[in-house]
Amino acid sequence: MMNARRVSATLALGIALASLTVSSWGQFRPRVSSEQYGKAAALIINGRPAVRFQVANGTLQPLERAQITHQRLAALVAAKLDPKIIFAAGDARSAKVCAGDQILCRTTIYDARRQGTTAIALATSWAAKIRELLLMPAVVLSPAEILVPIGETRQVDVGGAAVGPIYTRTDNTDIADAAAPAGIKSIVVSGKQLGKALIEVSVQGERATLVVYVKKYAGRVPGVAVGQVTGNPCPASLVCYTARQAVSQ
Repeated sequence: MMNARRVSATLALGIALASLTVSSWGQFRPRVSSEQYGKAAALIINGRPAVRFQVANGTLQPLERAQITHQRLAALVAAKLDPKIIFAAGDARSAKVCAGDQILCRTTIYDARRQGTTAIALATSWAAKIRELLLMPAVVLSPAEILVPIGETRQVDVGGAAVGPIYTRTDNTDIADAAAPAGIKSIVVSGKQLGKALIEVSVQGERATLVVYVKKYAGRVPGVAVGQVTGNPCPASLVCYTARQAVSQ
């Protein structure tokens, strides 16, 4: 019965793919999978949970529900669907998440009770999360623009949907340069000379540009200011005056 459902769903999906709106994705494609978490299961998009199935729907256990949703969505991703066509429909007791005229998954009153909400509200949140993760940029730099003092380094986090080694290329290595330490999702930017440099960061063939400004310090404040007083007892007014003088120096 399970195989028959999957075959019929796949056939129906294949017939309807041509009618779906095509997205503007380039070579990069979102990663879609399914995983089990104890008795629950989840639809995973770009390494992040998009939908969690905690209860069965009829004879379909949580993992089977996640796998069917994964297969349907993966086929649509391969067909370059526009994530904006994903929506929710239904009522308080039963609802569904659709991509155009194709059903991705359903929410039941039992799903909703586990979440303390209604079926349509849950389906709406699932649809929104699927859209969000499918539209996640491949490479995200945080921050995307940075100021680095001469002779110092700053770290920039590299996020986004793309996975794998991080590569950098700088348009002017006399001003600034960057390195990507192994094992962490970040780059280290070094400031060398006054000026502006652009650093291209690429992951899995996808790119983002970091704007780097290298400048001098406007001034430096000592790490420790020391003021000395003598006398026991010492008037509070003298202690305050001494502290102000030490800071001003």
